[in-house]
Amino acid sequence: MSGCGDEAITTEEGNVTLSEMRVDDLQESDLTPQSAFNSQTALFSTYAAASAYEDLGFSFEAFAETFDYAKVAEIDKEILVMDPDSDILGLTSTIIVDLQAYVYKRWIQIGDEAGWHILIAFRGTAGEVDVLTDAQATHTTFSNDPLTTVHRGFWASMDVFQEEILEDATYTEIFQEPTTRFLIVGHSLGGAIAELYAAKLINEGQATKEQISVYTIGQPAVGDPEFGTVYKDAFFHHRMYHEDDPILFTATESTVYLDSGIMVGEGGDDLGDGHSSLIYIQNLESIEEGTQDFIDLR
Repeated sequence: MSGCGDEAITTEEGNVTLSEMRVDDLQESDLTPQSAFNSQTALFSTYAAASAYEDLGFSFEAFAETFDYAKVAEIDKEILVMDPDSDILGLTSTIIVDLQAYVYKRWIQIGDEAGWHILIAFRGTAGEVDVLTDAQATHTTFSNDPLTTVHRGFWASMDVFQEEILEDATYTEIFQEPTTRFLIVGHSLGGAIAELYAAKLINEGQATKEQISVYTIGQPAVGDPEFGTVYKDAFFHHRMYHEDDPILFTATESTVYLDSGIMVGEGGDDLGDGHSSLIYIQNLESIEEGTQDFIDLR
């Protein structure tokens, strides 16, 4: 699950940097949770997920400014998580987490209803520590439910995020408003964390299905079949992938459940790395332009 380090997409028209890309017709109604896949929201979410990396030539702050979001929190934390059942590379009882996530807010008005929109973007694999997190694939119980298990490394990363974000007074105040809506996004490892965080919010009764929308890009499997049974329809989750993404073949014995999701084109040869978030942006822009279609296989 390598991160995406290209600063530009090379196309027949030349180089296009991420900072030059826009979602032209994004409406406030596109930001509300909905069961149907929305290509505008998908492209917007993929930009957000890609901008969580530090090596794409523009900051997440610049992205947020473009779409009128105000910063709530930036979490950048490398930590050893103690887990008595973990064991990787001889580091018994330890999981190494290098978490990077961005949380932004925007006030939206749709008809007579208004409220805060919270955008949370999780960075994917971007270094050796993240590789170790990915490799910690033994299972652990999900929210103290012995019948539901998830990827231990992904769970540890999500748990670190929750502990950190709940210390932010602005987030906790907005979080408690019943009109608040969440868009939770991530690429690769970040997509796995996004799905688990949404599931935890539902599991603990902290948010309802109507409040949460999740768009993930090139996301690996996070849980066992029981996790899928319980949480497949618990929130609006749009998992995007293309058939040439190698991450589709990385499910382990403890993380075999993977929602069929939405196929958004092929990998192609332009970018070299079929897992790069940049290729997803290229495919989604083609969908917006009408030169390519998506297939909802859920």
